[in-house]
Amino acid sequence: MAPTFWQGPEEEHRRQLADASNAALAGQTNNQFTVILEANATETEVIFDSCRPDISVNLTAASASSTTAVGVWVEPKIGKAIIHHDSSTATDRKFFVTFIG
Repeated sequence: MAPTFWQGPEEEHRRQLADASNAALAGQTNNQFTVILEANATETEVIFDSCRPDISVNLTAASASSTTAVGVWVEPKIGKAIIHHDSSTATDRKFFVTFIG
């Protein structure tokens, strides 16, 4: 992330802005995670400092086992998101999580 305020040479600030923009265009936005749903539980917590209640949290099934999860929904909170799901003994229900907003 490029600094909002800068007290050094303008060229360095512009370089950092360009680096941040190019990284975002390349998909390096630091808002994507891989999560495995907790076995024998109905909630899995994902810590993300920038999370807040009005953010969009998207889940994508990343394993065959994750496609069998029932009643999956996400509750964004300040600093974390809680994934609600059915209880299962499966230990390989993997999802990709993306925070947007």
